Amino acid sequence: VPEFINSIIRPETPIYCEFSSTRGDHRLTVLRTTHGLVVLEPTADEFNNRIYSVVTAFTKRNAHGTLIGKTKSAPKGADS
Repeated sequence: VPEFINSIIRPETPIYCEFSSTRGDHRLTVLRTTHGLVVLEPTADEFNNRIYSVVTAFTKRNAHGTLIGKTKSAPKGADS
């Protein structure tokens, strides 16, 4: 599973959001068309930093919602 998710979440991968939550807890969809997509949910760690948890990942290749950006490369020295 981690290998499959890593094959999807790469630098410059498009990020979409459906903006369907009235409370602002929007799930993000990260799409890499040759492999599939990952649905992420925002949460906070013990230091109140925003982090994202994987909700699901599958081989579907069409994301719904508004394109809101692209993933960036991890900073040098960051854990993979």
